[in-house]
Amino acid sequence: MSNLTPRIDNLERNYIINGNFDIWQRGNSTVNGSPFYGYAGDRFQVERSTTLTSISLAQSAVVPTLLESGFKSATAAVIFPTSSAYTPVGSEFLTIRHGIEGYNFSNLVGKKSTLSFWVRSEKIGIYTLCVRNASTDGANRIHYLTEYTINVANTWEKKVIIIDFSSDFLAMPTTSYNLTNGLGIEFLWCLAAGPSRKTSTLNTWHNQGGNTFFASTNQVNLLDLSTNAFRISQVQLVEGSDSDPVFSTATKNIGAELALCQRYYQTQAVQQYYGIRYGGTSPYLTIPLPVTMRTSPTTTNSFNTIFVSAGTLNAVVNSNNTSAVLSFQVNTSNTSVDFALNFTYIADAEL
Repeated sequence: MSNLTPRIDNLERNYIINGNFDIWQRGNSTVNGSPFYGYAGDRFQVERSTTLTSISLAQSAVVPTLLESGFKSATAAVIFPTSSAYTPVGSEFLTIRHGIEGYNFSNLVGKKSTLSFWVRSEKIGIYTLCVRNASTDGANRIHYLTEYTINVANTWEKKVIIIDFSSDFLAMPTTSYNLTNGLGIEFLWCLAAGPSRKTSTLNTWHNQGGNTFFASTNQVNLLDLSTNAFRISQVQLVEGSDSDPVFSTATKNIGAELALCQRYYQTQAVQQYYGIRYGGTSPYLTIPLPVTMRTSPTTTNSFNTIFVSAGTLNAVVNSNNTSAVLSFQVNTSNTSVDFALNFTYIADAEL
């Protein structure tokens, strides 16, 4: 009888949540003015300076072929300007951001990791990947910037980047990273940046002295033509060093991937709720969450009255949320009333 060791390889765990861009709870969106961010699929936040041109984020059916990547995706994310050509100035920037929670990142500390992804754009040239910790303190904010090149326009290309979370990374201050339920580490794909966001210090962990650099001095400007677009697909981060990793969702089904996303953001479609108030304070609507969230979420809600026996329903006000249960108070104009309402909520605990 042979002595077998359990198989642990690149198919076991992808530390990027929704790397196949299957989950889009927020749908497509346009980022213009404030707020300065939107989402290109769950967990992929597109951030831009508020002064930057308007940006659209959408699902795309243009994906790497099975022959190209060895995996057939249904959708990719596409980011493109919706107004005229623009050149960023000063500290303006446009990035795609994916944050990894400290509990998950703790498994990678002290090890090498392999980030791989597929990209496609009309704009060829040098792009920058920025990896940085969560600290807002200049003394502890560390960055790792490296370049990759899109060589051929409108053609899917695979990029592989080895990131070392040992040696130089561990030499940084121990307060540089969070290993619990806060932001552990984040990855930013830079698409455009003004001069104040660029640096020539590459391929090493370093302290930026309170500055925030997203790009190398060679970074292209995706916004220089209104017809440019940037597509990204099959994003994967695995433990170890692998020059040619194969993308796979072999250990995740779509339900499991949705649950991972809902730890950070979830929305409930319209549900009907019924209540009674006989004197005293207004009643509470308590909603157990389908997935425990990273922390107590911020919430927004909307409602419309189906029925009220007397007076009106004035408001549904958020009360005491936890990471597992939401609580809303239903304010009624009368103290003796029974009612029914349609109710929708959004709970947000993003990194």
